[in-house]
Amino acid sequence: MIRILVSACLLGHRVRYDGRHALNLFVRDTIGRHFHLVPLCPEAECGMGIPREPLSLRFDGAEFRIVSLNTNRDLVRPFKEWALKRIEELSRDGLHGAIFKSGSPSCAVRDATVFYDKGRKRKGPGLFVRLLKEQLPSLPAEDDVSIVRPERLENFILKAFIFEKWCNLLVQNGSLDSVKNFHNSYRLVVGSFSRVAMSRLEEILESDPSEATAEYGRVLQEALERKVTRTRSVRVVTHIFKAIKDEISDDEKKMVHYIIEALRNGEIPQYALPVFLKYFAGKCKHFPPEGLGYMEALELVSEVFNYS
Repeated sequence: MIRILVSACLLGHRVRYDGRHALNLFVRDTIGRHFHLVPLCPEAECGMGIPREPLSLRFDGAEFRIVSLNTNRDLVRPFKEWALKRIEELSRDGLHGAIFKSGSPSCAVRDATVFYDKGRKRKGPGLFVRLLKEQLPSLPAEDDVSIVRPERLENFILKAFIFEKWCNLLVQNGSLDSVKNFHNSYRLVVGSFSRVAMSRLEEILESDPSEATAEYGRVLQEALERKVTRTRSVRVVTHIFKAIKDEISDDEKKMVHYIIEALRNGEIPQYALPVFLKYFAGKCKHFPPEGLGYMEALELVSEVFNYS
């Protein structure tokens, strides 16, 4: 099952600096219905206590430091030591995405306040998220504010879906044959993130077998740092329907044209496609196998959006 790391306070755990929680019902109940949620509070788990002094994130010109606000204690060394060990454990157990508390000096994905010299301030990731992304740069990550936005949520689910499939492949054996099977099943999902990456991955599979798995993983990670766009989705759907155009009636071709144009114009979301894809997959002998993998990914998105 897809494992998602979640700031524990978002799940109702009273672990914030003031002993309170920040329960997010969408994360706990909707996301939690479809994914295995792994709660984590970096500040509490590394031994800072509950309640505790509020923290500030500072940059001293050489590294980011986490400092207690009232007593000005520099806690970066014990925090980093704990964090790197914990990240290694999480990675070993399987981790395919993360949802963090916005604004947190340790957990923010993009909006922690970072203090620089001469009183300057900027927004950026919290310290734990910085360390996590250094170790797992392609791990999908959002915060409690962005995850409720449909486009962000859709991208997050598709990335976590592919990330989990790839991680499982590596755990099992990572052989060239298994990478080729992965590509044949899910290349259209990757193509919805980057058409260039999809083509590059196909070239890799025809190159030196001894380097193929590692190079494939590197390019796949680069693709997952992009985002799904309407234009790429239209290309993917068009590819699927071109493969079956000789097996469908004129009326069905009109329906396909309507679907593609509605998707192109933003009149239907990508996660509405499984109902159409299922119909043609059951009808057409030449429905492409990569289309089935794409449909599998979109069905998960559809379930989370409660569209199915």
